[in-house]
Amino acid sequence: MNSTVCQAHSQFLWRILALICCITVSLPFYHAVWLFSTKTVISVPFLRVLRRQSILVNMYDYEITVKDAAALLQEGKARLVDVREPWEFATANVDGSLQMPMGDVPSRAHQELDPDDRLLILCHHGARSLSVTNWLRQQGFDASQSVAGGIDAWSCEVDPSIPRY
Repeated sequence: MNSTVCQAHSQFLWRILALICCITVSLPFYHAVWLFSTKTVISVPFLRVLRRQSILVNMYDYEITVKDAAALLQEGKARLVDVREPWEFATANVDGSLQMPMGDVPSRAHQELDPDDRLLILCHHGARSLSVTNWLRQQGFDASQSVAGGIDAWSCEVDPSIPRY
């Protein structure tokens, strides 16, 4: 293959990478093409945007098991957000969890949660927490995960002292 063909192929691959980044991070296409076609060193803010969009890190599953969640919390690698109603939280809760009822999440999330933190979302059985996790991910909280089975599974598999209701 001659050098002109190799160079054209290389430029094509750089443009494909630029297009993928544009689609993923909503970056103007001409900006990404310039970045990648010149093979310029990418700026730190741009890398942060890419990291938030999970290009540079592995995307977490939408759900996590209660045992894996408990291990992360014990190691201090995650924050537990309980999206149940206040009466449910008063009935049964995990020590150290942040109570944020599902209806309050849109108004409180950006003030009280860090998009870079690993967030474990807990409800009664896992349905509400999955909805909240989906919403949080759309808002840029890419490391949020729903605790599968909710506090009911937590009570059965992790801490039987937590009452079931």
